Formats: sequence, C-alpha cells, structure tokens
Amino acid sequence: MPGPSAHTLCERIGFSDGHGYHPTFLPEVTLFRVAVHEGECPLLHQSGLTFILQGHQVGAAGGRECSNGGDRYLILTGNLPLLCETPASSETPVIGLHVGIDVTRLQRLVSILSDDPYWRRKTGSLPEQVVTSSRLDEHISNSVAALIEVLHDPIASRAIGSATLTRLYFDVLRSEDGMVLASLTRNDSRLATVSAAMRYMEQHLHDKVGIEELVRIANMSRSAFHRAFKEVLGEPPLQYLKQMRLYTARIRITYEGQPVRLAAESVGYESTSQFSREFKRYFGIPPSRAGELPYSNLVGARSYLSRTPDVVR
Repeated sequence: MPGPSAHTLCERIGFSDGHGYHPTFLPEVTLFRVAVHEGECPLLHQSGLTFILQGHQVGAAGGRECSNGGDRYLILTGNLPLLCETPASSETPVIGLHVGIDVTRLQRLVSILSDDPYWRRKTGSLPEQVVTSSRLDEHISNSVAALIEVLHDPIASRAIGSATLTRLYFDVLRSEDGMVLASLTRNDSRLATVSAAMRYMEQHLHDKVGIEELVRIANMSRSAFHRAFKEVLGEPPLQYLKQMRLYTARIRITYEGQPVRLAAESVGYESTSQFSREFKRYFGIPPSRAGELPYSNLVGARSYLSRTPDVVR
C-alpha cells in the first residue's frame, strides 16, 4: 500500500513495541500488532473489516480458508472465532487494522448506490457467508493508505477521519465482494437472519438457548434455519453457541483472572467438569492452563475481545 508505513503508525500512537490491540484517534479503528509467532488456535475476530498492513495471518472457519494479508483482507458480518495462525517475530511483527462497521453510514451509502442500475443488478445474488477473504483492489488499497495517513494525526482524524472511513466503505461496497457488506442493510437475506441469531446467542450466553427459540427469532422452519446457518457459517447453530461460550470463558479466565468454576457458570455451564471436557476438546488443553494458549498475552485484549461492537443492529 502507498503512503505512511505501518511501523510509522505504531510509533506515532505509542505502540511501536506492543503486542496486542491499541485504540487509534478514530474510535471505529483499532490497531493490532503481533510480535511473536502465535500458533494455530481459535482467535475471536470482531465484525468489521480487517486489513493486514504488514505480514499475514492464516485462518479458517467452518472448514473454509480465510487468510488475511498481501492482496487479501477480511469482511466479517458477525463476531466469529477463526482458527488462526500468525507467523511473526519482534523483528517482523504482523501489523493490521480493524475497522468497525457503522450501520447508519453503511445504509446511507447503500441508498445512494442503489440509484446506480449496474450496482443494483449485483444485489440479485448476495453472498451468504459471515466471513469473506476478499481481494484488495487498487481503490480499497488507496483508501486504506489514506486512512493510515489520517490516523497519524489527531487533528486530521477529527477533521477528515469520518470522510476517510466513508470513502473506504464506498470502495468496499463497489468491489467484487461489496454485496457482503451491503447485505447487512437488508432484513430479507439469509445472512441477516443468521447474523440476528448469532447476536441473540452472544447476548444470552448465560441462558439456556434452545433451537426452538432460535427458529422463532429467525421466523423459519427448523430444517430451513439449520440449513441456512450451516451454509452461511459452515457449522450448526448450537456449535457456534458452544464456541462463543468457550471463547468468552477463556477471555474471563485469561484476561480477567476468573476461577474456572465462575467462568464456566458465567457462560451457562452448570457442570464444571463438562465445561472442562469441552474446553479441552476445543482448545486442546484444560481451562486451568488457558494462559498457555496462543494469543494469551495480547495487550488490550480484555477490552477489545470482550466488547460488543456498535455494528449491524
């Protein structure tokens, strides 16, 4: 990408030696920097646009590869743990940006673009998946470079940061996978239905959530909902719920220091032994050793990974 380097941006905001997440002068944008090799392990990705500025990450979700870096970036329409490996070192850190999605800004742009007959015709075949590894074309690359330049300067961020983000949204919407982003403004797509069910599960991790409840929210038959969820996410709905419960418990154990029993109870497990078995099956080690997992020493992870972003209502 042209423009200021990722290293310069890290230095400008005081994160040149960091390992983790750091806020920027724009509240929608988070900088992340990984300075050690993190092996393959589930890593929660927040919904939004994720760009690797230096290095790359190898990821997968639901059996689908979703790598990030080089000429690829990620579009996520929901919070999702990706099986992720980050080849990095202190000499060659992986540096990237996460851009949260402002649905009001998105709706305004989609409304304007809908006046374009060519763009409108593309909406006939909406992509139906929560995570997309998309090609970084020249327009998007230039918009990301402009965003990096703005992020160097708190005054520029205040003055033209919003406009710079709008330009980035616009270029993504007009790209080959722009309909993934545009689908978030529609209530009649399978993606919107599945995303609503995902958000409901996230908000009720402590509660007993059954398939009948999710079917009611989706306003679909049981078989149609299962099929839609599996096609959009690559796995059944209750499997996603279990993953989010286990990952949230991991955050509370690793970053908040909660005892295993309390963390298990906080995400709806009545049996600590069952929780421990399922945690080990998912992460490969028992919850008592959660601090040994990759991505366990990320600065700022507690606030970044635990938040529910103001996107896609």
